[in-house]
Amino acid sequence: MKPFDYVSVLLSFVISLVFAQVLTGVSHMIQSGVRRLSIPLLYWISFVLFLCVDYWFSIWGLHDLKGWSFAYVSLLLVFAGLLFLVARAAVPEAASNDPIDLTALYDRDRRKIMVLFLLFSLCGLIVNLTLPGFATSELFAIAVAMMMLFAAAWRWADARAQLVIVVLHAVLMTYYAVRYEPLL
Repeated sequence: MKPFDYVSVLLSFVISLVFAQVLTGVSHMIQSGVRRLSIPLLYWISFVLFLCVDYWFSIWGLHDLKGWSFAYVSLLLVFAGLLFLVARAAVPEAASNDPIDLTALYDRDRRKIMVLFLLFSLCGLIVNLTLPGFATSELFAIAVAMMMLFAAAWRWADARAQLVIVVLHAVLMTYYAVRYEPLL
């Protein structure tokens, strides 16, 4: 086996945990029901699932890398770990069988979720600079725009502002997915 095989298996374990965290939370929402819906929170939860798939595809870009260092593998683990922390913060846990108030959950945890997304994006920017074909000024601009949207979501609690941020982020991520996912 090549070093990439070992590293990809290790990173896949972490990303699988993220995926399982999200699916467990969603199944809990389905079983318990939802008292009040939060479109922004549902969007961010679905964005975490997108990030899981994007992470797997992005790591494949490293399959020909020859020099794996402990520092680089640690960076990739921190990157995956931050995604796990985002999922833990954004996805409701099974505390009871009562219907879940997603609006109250988002109002309470919005700032924590956005700080984690900001950290994840910053780490992602560093990782993207090392991926073949991803060290472009356009991707840098997308990452900065995404971080600005996370900062705006952290700053403004108004429901309309949150919806505008979600729409802008969805447009940005759709552009990213159409433009860059086929390259992977």
